[in-house]
Amino acid sequence: MVGGRRFEGDPPGPVPLRHDPVPASVVGRATDAFRRQASGVLAALVFDSAADDPVRPAQRVLSFEHPGGRVEIIVSPASGDCAVRGRASPAAHRVELEPEGRDVTLVREGTAETFEFPAVPRGLVRVRLFGDGTTAPVHTDWVRL
Repeated sequence: MVGGRRFEGDPPGPVPLRHDPVPASVVGRATDAFRRQASGVLAALVFDSAADDPVRPAQRVLSFEHPGGRVEIIVSPASGDCAVRGRASPAAHRVELEPEGRDVTLVREGTAETFEFPAVPRGLVRVRLFGDGTTAPVHTDWVRL
């Protein structure tokens, strides 16, 4: 970005800012991010063993909290992909694992505190939890597996 310098031929007055155009790929990702906003309650990341634990075990532990409860996820390497299992409190009737930029969402149904997705491609993902219909859905922050 160039700014704050006068160039020959600039009109009098404030110095115009000049910058490179924003790449189309950046504009596309930003637009997609707004389309993929989830409704409901955000479960914010409060612990990530990859960042918060000085000893890095083979499994990665992620903890998320929201006003109504907690979501804990364990990520294990599994032949190029990841196995993702977790626990939701309160229990969810439906759990979705949503990879960023893909139309496919992995789904587990049935009332239970625990859930599992055995083969998840690496990349950005978030988990969405749906209750019995009387509470707002919950979604985690995006995390990179």
